[in-house]
Amino acid sequence: MRSLAAVSLAHGSPWRNSPATGWFRDAVAFAAAPAILLAGLAVGVRRRNMLLLLGSGAAIGSALLLLLAHVAFQMPYPADRTGIYFLPLVSLTLIGLASSIPSRPGAIAVYTLAGVLLLQFGAEWNVRKFLVWEYDADTRQIASRLSENAGGKSANSVRVGCTWQLEPALNFYRAKNAWAWMHP
Repeated sequence: MRSLAAVSLAHGSPWRNSPATGWFRDAVAFAAAPAILLAGLAVGVRRRNMLLLLGSGAAIGSALLLLLAHVAFQMPYPADRTGIYFLPLVSLTLIGLASSIPSRPGAIAVYTLAGVLLLQFGAEWNVRKFLVWEYDADTRQIASRLSENAGGKSANSVRVGCTWQLEPALNFYRAKNAWAWMHP
């Protein structure tokens, strides 16, 4: 749960290395997200709200299946981006809760939590890199520079030496751009 929250909440914001980030990440992972899902399930059953039942039920059911698979087959828990499907499920449940809580203090609490998370996600907005693959953020520029230096598609065959981390990405650009000049 900590790794899923970390890649969602603490990968690029200005306060990424702040001491409060670890506390906030753990609070969301171990308190807020489970509370949202359990509240969504309870309110969904009580009010027969399908949005809450589907969102919270799918997330809780998935978590239980993952726990069972881990215990029975030693399957690893999802880490980093492999559990990313929990984010929209928790978000849908939070939206459903916000729209179905009749009490003013309860609705204010839910909207406040949603606002805090929205601000955090806004501060994290980054389509250039992913936390786990920060080293790969500049690979497109590296591939472009290689193409310029090799003379483009008309160049002779070129063998590029690189680290094992960059090899898959450079091969992606080689295939995407149909660079016959670059060896796989």
